[in-house]
Amino acid sequence: MNALLARGQGFLMALAPFALTLTLPLAAQDPTPAPAKQGDIPECKDMQKTASGLEYGFLKKGKDGPPPGRDDTVEVHYTGWLTDGTKFDSSRDRGAPATFGVGGVIPGWTEGLQLMTEGARCKLVIPGNLGYGEAGMQPKIPPNATLVFDVELLKVVRMPKMPPAKAEAQKKLDNGIKWEELKAGTGDAVGDKDGLALRFAIWKTSGELLDCSERQNNYRISGTTSSLPMPFLGELAKLMKLGSVLRADVPQALFPNAGSDTVWELELTAINKLPVFRLLDAAKTVKTQSGLEYEVLAQGEGESPKATDTVVAHYTGWLTDGTMFDSSHARGVPTPFPLNRVIRGWTEGVQLMKPGSSFLFSIPGDLAYGTRGSPPKIPANATLVFLIELKEITK
Repeated sequence: MNALLARGQGFLMALAPFALTLTLPLAAQDPTPAPAKQGDIPECKDMQKTASGLEYGFLKKGKDGPPPGRDDTVEVHYTGWLTDGTKFDSSRDRGAPATFGVGGVIPGWTEGLQLMTEGARCKLVIPGNLGYGEAGMQPKIPPNATLVFDVELLKVVRMPKMPPAKAEAQKKLDNGIKWEELKAGTGDAVGDKDGLALRFAIWKTSGELLDCSERQNNYRISGTTSSLPMPFLGELAKLMKLGSVLRADVPQALFPNAGSDTVWELELTAINKLPVFRLLDAAKTVKTQSGLEYEVLAQGEGESPKATDTVVAHYTGWLTDGTMFDSSHARGVPTPFPLNRVIRGWTEGVQLMKPGSSFLFSIPGDLAYGTRGSPPKIPANATLVFLIELKEITK
């Protein structure tokens, strides 16, 4: 898990990204379906029916190219109706497209999307057994309801495919991992004190994709070789140079939460120098009423952010013994995040800063992860030290 938000490296701590939603994102703000208005449902004269019972017809042809696969992520605009013309949901009404995995929605959508290419717009008529079934989706969708959708496929994010193993190329580590180099790196090797970033993909040995950087908005696993979320990742990183791509067969004992042996693909995408750890200078430290402590390293200009703002920051976080647990400096890319969705010490502290500022913070446990901590990196009631550089505020 990213030390601030439940994203990115969460797969290494709680496997949260493995949980797929079985429903579409119905609008929650208005539980009352729109009045019936049959004329809103688009006409399509050339409807076809698949073996499953799904009906589909093209309102607009898409680009040449392959359709998305089950593991791919798509961005779509859509509107959904009951067959009497009652509209129950629309991304178009919200003014923002929806993004989700092709295999993570109702079966009629999973099948229908794989008939489309980027740019296509389709009418889908989905019978109840391919929609929400006997349970329905109350209060908007009754049991066994046939649904009508106008779906436009805006973008496809292709997920990686599991590379085949080449037994003759594999080498074995003492921890049981079998690994092989898929692409030789041409840059530097990683030093013990360097920050590094790894593009990742994880599969079950059956080929089922569990998680990857592409699914996580191109998130990178990052840290030093000794502080990466799983010790075996540090061992593999030491075998790599900048640009290297490895395939690794990882025994379940080294990554037990997956429930089976796994196959990993890792690419070393960045090596960066990290800030040097130190505690706050007592003579320059300011303590707030909440117990948050900070030292101003450089003061910026302009307005400070509000708790409701989204900010972009570079940061590195350590335990008080100097153990680093997270770092955007290691990834080499500042991180955007909403201030009202991070630990309390961040929400309070960043509001003291201005763009261009650099502060060193000491955040007590009750303003961080409290009695639960954030295993395995952050113990219960841990005080955290953060170097934060505020780059910009996005309203």
